Amino acid sequence: LIPVLSTEENIKLPMLLENKRGEDKYVLELMGLLGLTERRQHLPSELSGGQQQRTAIGRALINKPSIILADEPTGNLDSKNSKEIMDLLTFSVKKYN
Repeated sequence: LIPVLSTEENIKLPMLLENKRGEDKYVLELMGLLGLTERRQHLPSELSGGQQQRTAIGRALINKPSIILADEPTGNLDSKNSKEIMDLLTFSVKKYN
């Protein structure tokens, strides 16, 4: 995550780099799904490890990719947060194909 960008800005970064606009509804939906709506203006240093991981996942999902290669997406998390991340990835596959 980029330390000087908010949670929302970190998630939107790939979209902004590709000059995509008008996806605010999807950004808000994704942040809700990730449980980050209340943390949208926080910097990465103000987030827990699980929230940082979910922000990174949001950034990976924002452009609706066909495939995501996740290198140890739960590597630094406790078992509760690890399960939540894996459940989130599984749910994303079902919801967004």
